[in-house]
Amino acid sequence: KVRAIAKICNSVVDTSTDMGYHPENFGPPKTGCSYRSRYSDCWRNDCYLTLMKERGCAVSGACEVNFAKSLHQVRHPLRTIESLVAKHCVDGIDGIAEAPFLTYASSFFPHHDFYADSCLEATGTFVVMYQEAMIEARERGDIDAFYRIEDSSACDVAGLAGLLSDDTIAYEPNYARIERLCDKNGTNNSAQTIVEKKINNVNNDRVKLGWMDLRGGVHGSKRTKGDLTLEGSVKKLFAAFGYNEDKVPLQYKSEDAHIEL
Repeated sequence: KVRAIAKICNSVVDTSTDMGYHPENFGPPKTGCSYRSRYSDCWRNDCYLTLMKERGCAVSGACEVNFAKSLHQVRHPLRTIESLVAKHCVDGIDGIAEAPFLTYASSFFPHHDFYADSCLEATGTFVVMYQEAMIEARERGDIDAFYRIEDSSACDVAGLAGLLSDDTIAYEPNYARIERLCDKNGTNNSAQTIVEKKINNVNNDRVKLGWMDLRGGVHGSKRTKGDLTLEGSVKKLFAAFGYNEDKVPLQYKSEDAHIEL
């Protein structure tokens, strides 16, 4: 645990390398750090104090903030991997993974050597391991339910969170308002609209993956040609979250591809 935390807290943290994490995300600094400095020795100490307390706190119930319900938002596994490839693979899908991504992936799952993977394998394996951890948490009862972002509305999520029942809502004054917004017999509004996004702002369809792209020996992979480890793991996520693997082609054909006779 300490080594994993050290990887994050001792890494160079600025807007381009922090992967969205900063100790201030958990509340005001515990040691009086200045907000004028993005990261400093003070923030590094705060990082250690925060992560030592918060990492794994859901299992013990020792989190700074505890919620009545915990939900797991999922997205199409391949769309998620495509976005990570587009953002963190230097020079594209055949390139190497950015150092900040490798630092954070290794801190989450120190038993896996992400540095030995191709960028596609590293991002794909991270997605698999993260989602597997969330599935295990749900099986333990630490997560109450999951929902697919592609076919869920705000009201769907509110229902899973217990906000549509006066018996389970955490803040009772909100019940009447949420019930009105989510009344299927009432006026349709944005709260009942599925939160669907056709184009991802990070990827913009630059990276499209088929099943063969996940196999060994392609896109910089050093694994045995045709290795099915990553493909098999991703297909298990499809089954776990109810996505249809048959809708994914073996391989995408580029628009400028031609057939030689």
